[in-house]
Amino acid sequence: MSDSNDNNGGTEPDEEGISIPQALQVAMQYLQQENLDQAEKFCALVLAAEPENSIALYIKGVVAKQAGDADAAIDCFKNSLKSNSEFSEAANILGVTLIEQERFDEAAFYLRIAVGKRPIYPQAHNNLGVALKGIEDLEDAAASFEMSLEQNPGDIEVLDNLGMTYCLLGRLEEAMSYLEKALAIDPNYPEALNDLGITLHDMGRYDEAIESYRKALAARPDYDEASYNLALCLLLKGAFGEGWNQYEKRFSIKKFALAGVNLLGQTFWDGSALDGKTILLFGEQGAGDSIQFIRYVERIKDMGATVVVNCAPELKTLFKTVAGIDKLISTPEALPRFDVFAPLLSLPRILGMTGIDDIPGNVPYLAATKNAIAERPVDTAKTHVGFVWAGNKDHQNDIGRSVPPEYFGPLVGRGGIGKDGAGKDGIAFYSLQVGERSAEIRGLDFYPQIRDIASKLTDYALTAAFINQLDLIITVDTSVAHLAGAMGKPVWTLLPFVPDFRWMLERTDSPWYPTMRLFRQPSPGDWDSVFADVAAALKAL
Repeated sequence: MSDSNDNNGGTEPDEEGISIPQALQVAMQYLQQENLDQAEKFCALVLAAEPENSIALYIKGVVAKQAGDADAAIDCFKNSLKSNSEFSEAANILGVTLIEQERFDEAAFYLRIAVGKRPIYPQAHNNLGVALKGIEDLEDAAASFEMSLEQNPGDIEVLDNLGMTYCLLGRLEEAMSYLEKALAIDPNYPEALNDLGITLHDMGRYDEAIESYRKALAARPDYDEASYNLALCLLLKGAFGEGWNQYEKRFSIKKFALAGVNLLGQTFWDGSALDGKTILLFGEQGAGDSIQFIRYVERIKDMGATVVVNCAPELKTLFKTVAGIDKLISTPEALPRFDVFAPLLSLPRILGMTGIDDIPGNVPYLAATKNAIAERPVDTAKTHVGFVWAGNKDHQNDIGRSVPPEYFGPLVGRGGIGKDGAGKDGIAFYSLQVGERSAEIRGLDFYPQIRDIASKLTDYALTAAFINQLDLIITVDTSVAHLAGAMGKPVWTLLPFVPDFRWMLERTDSPWYPTMRLFRQPSPGDWDSVFADVAAALKAL
């Protein structure tokens, strides 16, 4: 440690006559030997005499961190820094510990202290970049990684971090440059191979991405994130057999943990006979995923099972229309007795889905219930079109899949509602956008020409009731696309150049939804071409 501690004296804290500097030195030696008990013992000797000794508090924090007690470690590091505000190592390790707890804002605060007190500190600059990346401040994260690299050229971890940050920023060529530099240092560096795969995937170079993921797994066979990313590529290309198998590794990734469902000690269904048994099925990701894969319930019911489905509350009324469900619950309701369980997105693997022909063709498999407030308004329009421009802003690819609502202006301008309730092309438009993003359209010039029914769409059953009254849905890749497709309604889905795996590649139709038509970007970010194609298709109506 390079920082000094102005409260270190030479007094003797115990009867054996060991001085404080000696006790600190011994504690550090034991820490390096991973003898945590002895390290803590000598820290205690110092702290008994000097409770605010910053180095002893620092060492005690490291002991607590290595012992797995993050909260105690954080308290020690904060107290160490409070005792000695110049102690940059304490600020750095505090930031690292907070990053491990995913407390990225706090981590960034302390890591800024670390680099402020000690500007030439490549490790802290790198850690600050990680914290900033965690709060999606990607530009500043890249700047921190650049600073770390400037101070320590050739650091493979920083090269990888910088490459992945530029990938997230969409600066893919720069990302490739840094990742290739990392792999020039170590061709078998798993993280860089995985991140190179992600970058190649985002470039649409899927075969090369698959090769990179396979190299990452060869270097580290238990690299579950690489398995998951490999699965997305394989499924996108229609390699369902291996794809669904690799997709199971998602449960080892924190963001896919089965939050809210305590199934410890329960039996995961392996596809064995279900006669007379109760199976619990549950959604694990977004509403669109649950809507897409709830289709498998009918097949499982045919196997003789009693089917319990645990779904999000906003899906519960809608799923009452799905054939084969015996009981619907919503977490945190108490789970009923069951024999086996399975996540909805594991069913294709369990049921042996290896090709497109294995996708259940039972569409529609859910329906709208009659709802008075969702009946079509009386007007003279020949065609009633609902549209959605944005998905969940927390989705990892929201910036790619959502569009500014202004893109719908020219469509509405041709068919927008006139005094008689219909546009000059005989089309009435309805905004089905919900949530805070529904307000994005309200100040636009064409807003008076549409019907905004967002306030009425309080759950998916109501959305289904409105969709049932419409002739066509035009939507980006969000849950409304799945809902309309599952209902068998005509739906045009607008896709980015690199689509989600379920939409596969090149085709304009979807094997999941027979009434769906896909409009794809011909190049990254090219929504103009997509909406030109949509306008032409609308004109053909």
